[in-house]
Amino acid sequence: MSLSIQSSCENLVLLYQILLAVTWSLVGFSSVEAGSVRLKNTGSIMVKNILDNYYCIIDFGIFVYEFRFGYGSLAVGSKVAKKTFSGCEVVIPPS
Repeated sequence: MSLSIQSSCENLVLLYQILLAVTWSLVGFSSVEAGSVRLKNTGSIMVKNILDNYYCIIDFGIFVYEFRFGYGSLAVGSKVAKKTFSGCEVVIPPS
């Protein structure tokens, strides 16, 4: 396996590990918040937290990912993103 493919795989594994950690922390915070309100308000608290998570995923996909990698989309033009973030490369040294 070449070095670039190996580092890409390592980055992907790290991204999924972080995703799992963030997801479980959101579950924990939702449980704490639902436990601090009355039973009739628990459903609305859970819906609010789930929608908040979805909005963050959509915002990341539209703005952050496009600014970082600069492929261009309807929300972010590729010329601005490539010019601004062209030197931002994540390099993981081989171990």
